[in-house]
Amino acid sequence: MQPSQVKQSPRTPTGGYNFNLSSNETTGKELKPTFVTPIYLRDFWDQLREKCVKLENVVIDRLKCFATIKVKNLAFEKVVFVRYTLDNWKTYQDLTAYYLKDSNSGYADTFAFELNIPDEDGIDEVYFAIAFHCAEREFWDNNDNKNYCIRCVPIRDNRMTNNLVNNM
Repeated sequence: MQPSQVKQSPRTPTGGYNFNLSSNETTGKELKPTFVTPIYLRDFWDQLREKCVKLENVVIDRLKCFATIKVKNLAFEKVVFVRYTLDNWKTYQDLTAYYLKDSNSGYADTFAFELNIPDEDGIDEVYFAIAFHCAEREFWDNNDNKNYCIRCVPIRDNRMTNNLVNNM
C-alpha cells in the first residue's frame, strides 16, 4: 500500500487525549471490543519494542471507537493508519491516524483515530489492524495474527464503556 492511497482523517485535533464522547444519536447497537486493552497487558512495551507499532487504548461510545496507537520513534516522518473491514475482509478501508501533539517521549510517539460505524443491518463485527510506515519500512500490529475485533451488539444500557476489565 502506498501512503498516498491512505484516506485522510476528517478531523485533526491539536493534541491530548480529549475525545468528544457525547452522543446525541439513538441507536439499537453499540460496539463491544473482544480484546483486552493493550496498554494493560504485561508485555505491552516488549511488543512495541519488537513490532515498532502497538494499539494502546480503546474507548467506545455507542458506535464510535476512539483509540490511541504507540509507534517507535524511528524517524521524524511517519504514516500511521488503521485498516478496517465491516464485511469480514471482503472489502476494507484505510483511515489515517493523526499525531497527538507533544506526545513524543523520545522513545515513542502517540497517534489516534476515531472510527464511526454505521448503524446498519449486516454489520456484526468490525475487524482492524494498525500499519506504520517509516523510513521506507512497513510495520503492522494485527493482534498476533488475529486482527482486532469489535462486535456490534444490542445496547444494554447508556453508559460509556472503556475496554479495561470485562470485555468478552
